[in-house]
Amino acid sequence: MHATTVKNKITQRDNYKEIMSVIVVVLLLTLTL
Repeated sequence: MHATTVKNKITQRDNYKEIMSVIVVVLLLTLTL
């Protein structure tokens, strides 16, 4: 149970990193265009 909770937190953090990287790329594209 506890291990599953930790795993879920890790996956949420990875998803957060992916979302942030996508936002940064979009911002860079809008600034350069």
